[in-house]
Amino acid sequence: MPANSPFREIFDENSPVCEMRGFEVASVHDAVLREIRGGSQVAVHFAYDHSDPARHSRRRALGTQQPPVWNCQTVGTMHRGDTFIRVIVLHGDQPEDTFESHIIIHSVFNNAWTFLFTTEPPAAGREGAARFPRTLIVARQVMGADAQVLFGGQLDIALPPAGDGQDGEQNAGPPAPVAPSSSVAPRLGWMASPPQHTNADLGGIAVSSPSAAPAAAPAAAGAGNRGEKRKAAASLASAGDDGGEGEMAADDRRRQRRRGEQTAKAADGGSMMGDE
Repeated sequence: MPANSPFREIFDENSPVCEMRGFEVASVHDAVLREIRGGSQVAVHFAYDHSDPARHSRRRALGTQQPPVWNCQTVGTMHRGDTFIRVIVLHGDQPEDTFESHIIIHSVFNNAWTFLFTTEPPAAGREGAARFPRTLIVARQVMGADAQVLFGGQLDIALPPAGDGQDGEQNAGPPAPVAPSSSVAPRLGWMASPPQHTNADLGGIAVSSPSAAPAAAPAAAGAGNRGEKRKAAASLASAGDDGGEGEMAADDRRRQRRRGEQTAKAADGGSMMGDE
């Protein structure tokens, strides 16, 4: 493991730092969490350091600080050079939870993406993030003021009162807050049950040790906004961050891949994927 590895101080021989797809991953637990996530995309936002330094700085801090984050203990972190990718489970890591929701923070020194995903079934007759009312409640409840930092105003959507059905549906009230776990590797609840991946799917994970060789050097940064956007899109693609993992998210995964290809081709102009 490199002497400057951000994971050196938390090395645990029972769940060691490992390598996956060219990224250094904080632990085997983190690698597994990265692989089993799935769901529909609720919101996505992109920010540059030079245009909004305070927002980028906070995103960078949330993406690199030691867990817990917002009292959420189910956190997965991977890094390569100055790139950090973090999965934070907001809801769904307790046995009583009926859906899973997580965010992804993909940050480099000068820009950061944020994504919100959920397995909550979309409500009929609604559009955008409003299709996932319980996820919005959880996200705002758990993240607090950081919901604005990560997603601008995309989650500031007025929702019907609890019990006001739409199209014959009954909206659930706010779910219980995610309870912090005392375990370093807390239970994944129902997330660990579906056989979404085989052992072969995790075959690309290589375990590291404190004396292991350094990870591959990061690619050179692109020049200007166009290069930065292309670099970010390429890094997302190399890490497999399309948001859809497992059978239940196959359709969403295909849509995300097509969107990523279109984004990379259109990087020369305009805002990008929800830029505000």
